[in-house]
Amino acid sequence: SFISSHGEDIKKVFINILLVADEMNLLGNTTFALDGCKLPSNASKEQSGTFKDLLKKKHTLEQKIQKIVEIHTVQDEKEQDKHDTEIYTTLPEKKQKAINKMNQKIQKIDTFLSNNEPKIGKRKKESQSNITDNESSKMKTGHGVIQGYNGQAMVDEKHQLIVAAQAFGKGQDHSLLEPMLDETAHTMASLGKGDSFIEGKTFIADTGYFSVENLEVVQQKKINAYIPDQNFRKRDIRFENKRRHVPNSDKKIFRDQFVFDKDKDVVICPAGQILLPSRGAIRKLSHYSYKTYHTTKAICDACLLRGKCLKSEKSRWRNYQVLVADDKPDVIRNMIDKIDSHEGRDMYSKRMGIVEPVFANIRTHKRLDKFTLRGQSKVTIQWLLFCIVHNLSKITNYGM
Repeated sequence: SFISSHGEDIKKVFINILLVADEMNLLGNTTFALDGCKLPSNASKEQSGTFKDLLKKKHTLEQKIQKIVEIHTVQDEKEQDKHDTEIYTTLPEKKQKAINKMNQKIQKIDTFLSNNEPKIGKRKKESQSNITDNESSKMKTGHGVIQGYNGQAMVDEKHQLIVAAQAFGKGQDHSLLEPMLDETAHTMASLGKGDSFIEGKTFIADTGYFSVENLEVVQQKKINAYIPDQNFRKRDIRFENKRRHVPNSDKKIFRDQFVFDKDKDVVICPAGQILLPSRGAIRKLSHYSYKTYHTTKAICDACLLRGKCLKSEKSRWRNYQVLVADDKPDVIRNMIDKIDSHEGRDMYSKRMGIVEPVFANIRTHKRLDKFTLRGQSKVTIQWLLFCIVHNLSKITNYGM
């Protein structure tokens, strides 16, 4: 009730606190870092599924009810034969309660299916819905899969104040960059910074936000962005000796121990065997084309290095892929060159120190371990409230 009736007021409080922070010169207003914090919501992931899955659950519940009734009917008939009289007994209270609960679940499923449409994902496939909170979604985290929301925060570098915050029912970050940039621009306009404040400012985000669409967005908005691709660490000379930190690295064979002979179009493995191009060797992905090489199953089975080379005993052979074509758009090439530069590496290294302590503070010290409300609008206000408390603590520590 409080959240529903005071949502807009809470947003105004968030803006007013940032105004106070800005007057105290606690905002740097030059460099910002964006990231998300995935938290469970007040919804059960067992209540999730496609419409086909939900219909299957309903059918299963109906079968369970039917089975309980059938078993009770058989027991009644046995009692009648035993006493040679008609005996009609009601279901035991425990079984009747179980049936009532299952009927309630069936009713919930029926109501949900009749009042909602299937969720269609980015790839035109149906995504899982949730009966309890259909705006939440299943998300992969470091602690397993949760049913929850992704709390996004745009953080100013100077004192880690949050300048924009919003919760989304999406586990992937790549579609959330543009709405968070727009939210940041709206906040700064409310602080009197002007409608074009974000132009020329530096924004840092991790690989989860890397996509052609996002790079085009920051280019259009004239933002100095640093968003690395998924392979940027492999190109970083500072990680050349990373293998020494890999457990049991002496018991594994790595890719760089293979030799590619471009003239003969073959690959030579550490055991001296020749890997030939596979049938239909060239495989085209979004912006790359790879050629795959491997030897035969018989050769790999007889190899003394098989245990080190293959990931699993069930693996048939070791594949080796060579990049044969690269048609990356200019926005990707430019960002890769930018990240691989000395300035880019230095700038991106600041990201973790800017945004990660914010989530540690909110989750550990402010003790937000789950969202207790349902619906994206209400969860966003709850997320804002915790961001407000975080910002107040920053003002107390650095502004007083």
